[in-house]
Amino acid sequence: VPLVVTYKPATPAPVITTSPTLVSNVLPAPDGTTSITLQVPTGMEKYEWMRAGNASVLSNTNTLTTSTPGAYVVRVKSPTNCIGAYSDTFRVINSTGVNGPDPISS
Repeated sequence: VPLVVTYKPATPAPVITTSPTLVSNVLPAPDGTTSITLQVPTGMEKYEWMRAGNASVLSNTNTLTTSTPGAYVVRVKSPTNCIGAYSDTFRVINSTGVNGPDPISS
């Protein structure tokens, strides 16, 4: 029986979005919301959400709800056991911090 070697492409890094789409990434948000839900597409076998620079896993699903400003990343494992690269950093911004956005004016 001949040995057949095939190439499996790497699992692409997931893209983090908000749920619902186009929600503010500033907390507290202008509408008073104090948490945000981040998401990546479903269909992967494993998800690992972390704050950038911290190895503690915060969630193992395709979503992460947080009320803590900071930088977040996620890594996924596909159903074929290929581990993807970490996502780009998604920043949740503290509206009351030193570098917070300008207040809303009328």
